[in-house]
Amino acid sequence: MKGIYVIAVAFLASWSVCTANEDQQSVQQIESQDDIFRQCPYPDINPRNTTTHIAHESDCTKFYKCLLGRGTEQLCPLIWKNDPTKRLHFNRTAQVCDWPWNAGCELCPGKDQNGEYPPESWIADPKATNCRQYIKCKQNGQQEKATCGNGLCFSRTCQACVEDRAGGNCGDRIPDPGTTTTTATPNPDECKTGDRLPHDCDCGKYLQCYDNKDWILQWCDGGQHFSPTTKNCLPPDEAKCTLLPRKN
Repeated sequence: MKGIYVIAVAFLASWSVCTANEDQQSVQQIESQDDIFRQCPYPDINPRNTTTHIAHESDCTKFYKCLLGRGTEQLCPLIWKNDPTKRLHFNRTAQVCDWPWNAGCELCPGKDQNGEYPPESWIADPKATNCRQYIKCKQNGQQEKATCGNGLCFSRTCQACVEDRAGGNCGDRIPDPGTTTTTATPNPDECKTGDRLPHDCDCGKYLQCYDNKDWILQWCDGGQHFSPTTKNCLPPDEAKCTLLPRKN
């Protein structure tokens, strides 16, 4: 039965394939590393009526299905039938919900079947304590850490640092800001041992204060989410994580 379910999941993942339209003259473009859509196109520049999907700004398990220039949030299928927490990740290059180790969302993508690395892409730093830190996945396989400027957050949708990334919004996109030494780590003066704060980018993570001075990154177990209300890890439907970034 498990083999049948895996086949079904693979079918659902393949169903979400997006054929990007080659005619993008009217789409507002970013100085980008590839030609993947970062905003939902309008029908007049997508005459073949193909479905376009764009990456979610911060959640690997979600993406946006485009219609009439607007995106509707979608959730990737579960990986295993008996595990209600682990889901496939959206692969913005292949335009499908893919295995997490292939999707290039939490890990930089590896070599393709021809032994070559894909074009440069950016992913959120999985060890980050705020929404500003990200990793550049270079075309030669190298990785480089970088940090968005104050008041900006990294958006996987836009592949850029933006002021408002909610809903896949790219707004005033900032090209590569370069690596900086500034971070948005919470103020140590407000740190009291045992205090907890939600993570800026990942519902499954949170920050906990130790020794009245250090905010340490923590993970929820078993696919649970951190609840900003109860300050505990709960099932996702109870935690109601909203991924609203803290003010710097």
